[in-house]
This record gives sequence, structure tokens and C-alpha cells, in this order.
Amino acid sequence: MNEIQATLALLSAENLQKALEKLENTSIPVFGEMTPQQMLEHLCLSIDLSYTKPFTEGKEISEMQKQTRLMFLNTENPFPKNLKSPLYKEGMPALKYENLDSAKDAFLASVQNFHTHFVNNPTTIYYNMLFGKVSFEDLQIFHFKHILHHFSQFNLV
Repeated sequence: MNEIQATLALLSAENLQKALEKLENTSIPVFGEMTPQQMLEHLCLSIDLSYTKPFTEGKEISEMQKQTRLMFLNTENPFPKNLKSPLYKEGMPALKYENLDSAKDAFLASVQNFHTHFVNNPTTIYYNMLFGKVSFEDLQIFHFKHILHHFSQFNLV
């Protein structure tokens, strides 16, 4: 199984649902400081923001984006543990969803919306604040690694 096939397998609704069944409010992270609901809301935000800005020709890709891409996308290495997201310089945001079950539903919807978007727009290139210019394949790799990282955080995979 290659990386894309592994990505699609993990990101299938059935596999995600199965993993989420193990997640409870009382689940303790193996590393990091997020609660189960914070983790899911963080993944929702990451997925939802990943395909909002189409890439425009002439847009500069910074050296930092090139380096970040090499560290996270162009390697088979997993994400390092206890990595701080640049989205949360001021700390974790307030919870958006009423409870963990609502966050689980929102997460599954985010993944489904991501897939539906790219079924309809398979060749669209996007601008990502971390990586610069990204394709659907790039985003699949990122989300696979990111979800795997956080699901490992709570022993879900």
C-alpha cells in the first residue's frame, strides 16, 4: 500500500468513525495538552482552512514555507510530538461546539466536505500559510499525517 492508499484508508468515514468511538471526554493524551474536544476542533479548523485560498500565479513562496514543506510533506517521518501550532500563538481558542459528540460530527463533516470539494475540483491548487502552493495530493498527505498525529496522541490508532 502506498502513502496515498494508506491516506484514503485512514480517512475513510468508516475508519474515522471507528477510531472516534474510542474517544471520550475523559481520554488522556499520551503527549501534548489538548483535550479530546480541542483536538477535534483543531483538526476541523485545519481541514476547513486548507482549501479556502486558491493559489494565484506570481504568489511568492517563502523560504520558511519551503523548509516547512520539506519537514512535513516531503518526508515519511511522522509529525514531532508536542509541536506547537502557529494557529495558537495566543493559546487555544474557546470551544466552538457544545460537546464532544458535536465535535466528532463536525470533524467527520469536515473530512467529508474536503473530499467532496476535491471530487468537484481535483486539479485546483491552493495557497497554504504553512506550505505555500499545495495540491489535493499534498493536502491529503498533510491531513493524513496530522490526523494520525492527533489520533496517536489519544491512542485512537
